[in-house]
Amino acid sequence: MAGARTDRSEFRPPVSGRTESTGVSNGIKIEAGQNHTVRTIQEGKVLFANAFRQYGQLVIVQHKSGLTSVYAGLGQTQVKEGQMLAALDQIGITGDKGSFYFELRRDEQPINPWCI
Repeated sequence: MAGARTDRSEFRPPVSGRTESTGVSNGIKIEAGQNHTVRTIQEGKVLFANAFRQYGQLVIVQHKSGLTSVYAGLGQTQVKEGQMLAALDQIGITGDKGSFYFELRRDEQPINPWCI
């Protein structure tokens, strides 16, 4: 599936909010405000859901489309590893900062979320 594009109609943003490039990584920072629901972009399976180093609460979801989505810096996670998710299922809540990091990967390589 390398190089395959994803139908944009299948892609749903994880939360409404202002986005910006982080400038030092492959993802984007989403400013949503405190205690906002964060949702998965597509149906998939939770690969990781726990605190991870300096990233805070981290959720990684493998999607049937071949994409992997990463949500870091959440205030809370509300899913468990191995859990199957439908598109737009709640995976967590933004924390005190009101923002979180969002990244997409295909074949373990980061891709620009705006280019799928």
